[in-house]
Amino acid sequence: MMLELFIRFFLIGAFTIGGGLATIPHLIELSAVTGWFDEKFLMTMIAISESTPGPIGINMATVVGVKSAGLFGGLVASLAVSLAGIVVMLLIAPSLTKYRNNILLKRVLQGLRPTMLGLILSSAFILWSRTFIDIVDNPFLLGYGLFLVIVSWLGLQFFKLKSFQIIVVCALCGWGLSFIL
Repeated sequence: MMLELFIRFFLIGAFTIGGGLATIPHLIELSAVTGWFDEKFLMTMIAISESTPGPIGINMATVVGVKSAGLFGGLVASLAVSLAGIVVMLLIAPSLTKYRNNILLKRVLQGLRPTMLGLILSSAFILWSRTFIDIVDNPFLLGYGLFLVIVSWLGLQFFKLKSFQIIVVCALCGWGLSFIL
């Protein structure tokens, strides 16, 4: 189990281009292939990972590792997803400096930009569509979601709240909602 966890998260870390949100399509595939978590858990995991300190990709790897194989699994998954990036950077960093003016390298890196955008837009669409499904199941959530968007905006614009304060307020509102629904 630990070896599979390590390999899968090492590959996710190695082939995720564009940051933590770009891991979401990989995590959906991981869920389908392994059954370690379901889609509802993934949505919760994304919300928690976005709300806690640290890179979202590592946060999600930690949560999946803990859920699937306990505390040691969380450590293994976190190490694997981080190690991939470290290895890649150690391998290519010297070449990037040496060949930074190489036209072929510049074009390869330019070609990665649309890839990153595509992965992030895919993640945004996945999050939007899953949220929309929740709203269709419970229309009350649409009004509640809009209320939280307005509260967040007002808090940022007029009360000069920090983003972590908005996250805490909205988390408390969500906790309060759990008693109503």
